[in-house]
Amino acid sequence: MKKMTLRKEIVAYGDDARHVLRYVTEGMSSSEPPVSTDVLIDFVKLRKLKISLKKQSGQIFLKCKVKYLADDSDGAVRDVIISQNRDTPGFKALKKRMDKSFKMIGERLENGGLPSNIEAELFCSNAQQMTTFAGHGDSMYPEFLQVIHEFQEAFHRSDLDECLSLYARISAIKKSCHHNG
Repeated sequence: MKKMTLRKEIVAYGDDARHVLRYVTEGMSSSEPPVSTDVLIDFVKLRKLKISLKKQSGQIFLKCKVKYLADDSDGAVRDVIISQNRDTPGFKALKKRMDKSFKMIGERLENGGLPSNIEAELFCSNAQQMTTFAGHGDSMYPEFLQVIHEFQEAFHRSDLDECLSLYARISAIKKSCHHNG
């Protein structure tokens, strides 16, 4: 059987990028592979490893490309590490994503319904991620996070009136933050 190259790409942000970097360093410098539940690189079959580090929106962005020699291959495999800091978009991309979901939530509330669980949880999660970017309304982050938390609680109680009220507060903070920030 012909030997083919198996490729793997690992993308990580923030603390996860540091974790991957430590994992690779330990794996390359020891005879026994390091133990990890979320990063798996076979250092025994390793042919080539290339790491790219960048700083994006104040956070480390790491891309690790790994090549192995393998007997059979599915081609390119992409592993994306999942956690709070993983899959973190840049500021502009996150802002656009939040604008879309915020508008959708507003439309649902105005039509007398609550957003779906996924819409609400994703928006609240993105809102928390948004506050990790320095220089974009930092002084408003504590109040913003408190209102997001209250919105999430009202949503879990299925309190439409409270969600509408908190949506208006989030909108006011958003306008003030983007006007001043």
